[in-house]
Amino acid sequence: AAAWWKQHRGLYHLSTTGHTSWCGFTEEILRQAFAQGLLAAPLPVVHGIPATDYPTPAVRPMNSCLNTHLFAEHFGLALPDWKTALSTCLSEA
Repeated sequence: AAAWWKQHRGLYHLSTTGHTSWCGFTEEILRQAFAQGLLAAPLPVVHGIPATDYPTPAVRPMNSCLNTHLFAEHFGLALPDWKTALSTCLSEA
């Protein structure tokens, strides 16, 4: 067991595959919720803004997508695309 740990130690990111922004995520939630009958009517369009227009005390990276390649490579597992996972979550709501 110790040899396994030494071979696989490190920092792993585990996330669904694909990428989006917070705005894109919100738009997809609303789109799928309406398509699944969770919303009676489509909601108005979401207007995204650049992170530079939303000041916060923390400095935000330009790209904060997680790279899950190492986890998939070492453990042979990959989560589904984020839109598929979102659909599953909403259908179980």
